Amino acid sequence: MVILLEEKRRVGPKGQIVIPQALRKVKGIVPGDVVRVYLDKEGIMIDKDEEKTEEVFDQMAKSIRGKKRDWSKVDWHLLHEERMKEYMKKKGW
Repeated sequence: MVILLEEKRRVGPKGQIVIPQALRKVKGIVPGDVVRVYLDKEGIMIDKDEEKTEEVFDQMAKSIRGKKRDWSKVDWHLLHEERMKEYMKKKGW
């Protein structure tokens, strides 16, 4: 196993950790993204779930197609957050 970047984090009372900024930048993880947490022979792994993020953006595109909008005034971050909440609710997360 080759470690490219390592940072230690303390686990909070709810079992939560903060993904270090440097690692989020490398993997392109932004607020609202879905990540996979899984166990393999190397240990606990966290990775950006590209497929789920793409599904959410596809849903966003379908929901706004055909509607007349002033695209310069669309708050894309807010729209993404709303769609993520809907998607996560559907999946029971």
